Amino acid sequence: MKKVSLADVARAAGVGKATASRALSASPHADVRAETREHVRRVAERLGYRPSRTAQALRTGRHHTLGLVVPLESWAWWAPVLQGATAEANRLGYQLLIHPLNAQLGLAGTLEELSHLSLDGLVIVTPETLEASDMPPASGARPTVLIDDVLAAPPCVAVRSDSRSGGAQVARHLLARGRRRPLVIAPAGEAAFIDERIAGFREGLAEAGVTLDDAAILVSDEAFDQPRPDASRLAQRLLAQAPFDAVFALTDYLAASTLGALRHAGYRVPGDVSVVGFDDERIARVVDPALTTVRQPMDELGVRSSP
Repeated sequence: MKKVSLADVARAAGVGKATASRALSASPHADVRAETREHVRRVAERLGYRPSRTAQALRTGRHHTLGLVVPLESWAWWAPVLQGATAEANRLGYQLLIHPLNAQLGLAGTLEELSHLSLDGLVIVTPETLEASDMPPASGARPTVLIDDVLAAPPCVAVRSDSRSGGAQVARHLLARGRRRPLVIAPAGEAAFIDERIAGFREGLAEAGVTLDDAAILVSDEAFDQPRPDASRLAQRLLAQAPFDAVFALTDYLAASTLGALRHAGYRVPGDVSVVGFDDERIARVVDPALTTVRQPMDELGVRSSP
C-alpha cells in the first residue's frame, strides 16, 4: 500500500501543500484559520497520514523526541511518573525514548551516552543516590527537567511534590485523632524530602503546642529490595521509645514495616497506635490494616515534566 504523502492530504483537502503543512503543525499558525486546520486534520486522519519525522527535523531543527532516564531499582516507584510523562508527551506530539540508568557509568556517564542522540530535551527521574555534580549545567544546550526530591538545590528545573506541606498535614491528621506522642521513622541517608517532611511535621505539631524531640526520630537502614523486613529488630527499637501513640513513617515502605513491627510488639493499629505513611504507593493498598498515607501525584509529576 502506498504511503500517504503531505501532497495527497493537501489535494484531498483542497488546499496548498504549504497550508496543509502549517495546519498539521503541532503549534497553531496564525495564518491558518481554525476551521481550515480542523478540516485538514480530519482529512489527514481519514487518509491515515503520518508525518515524516525526518522531514520535520530537517525543516525545524527539532526531532520531537525526549529522553526519559529512569533508575534500574527494584522498587519501581517511578512507574506512574513514566505513564504520565508518556501520555503528555504523546499529546503534545513528542515521542519518549526511555533509557535506563547505567549503574556502571552512573548518571554523568549515562548522560554522556545520550548526548550523541537526537533529543530535544531530557527528563531525569531521581536515582537512589544523586549529586548535583552529576547533572549537566543549567546553561547546557539541551533542556533538562529533573523529577527530584533529593537535592536541596537542583542545578536545573525540577518537578517535585510539596513534602513540607504533606508533613504538616500528617501532624494535623494525628492531632485531630488525639495523638500527641508521635514517633517518626525516616530512611537512612540525606535527601531534601526527608528534611522537608520532618520540618513540616514539626510545624504542624507546633500549631497545637506539641514538640518532636530528635530522640523521637528513628532512622531505618532497611533496604527496599530485602526479601523480608526484620520485624523483631524494629519492634525492639519502637518499644524502647514507649510510650507513644502514633508513628509517621516518611515512606510507605517504612510504614508497611512499621505495621509488622507493631503487631510483633503487641500493639493494635489503629487502636493503640496510629500509623501514617507517605507517597500512596501500591504497597499502601495491600497491607493490613489499610494504611493511611499522603498521596504523591506521581502521574502528575510526569505530566508536568513534559514540554
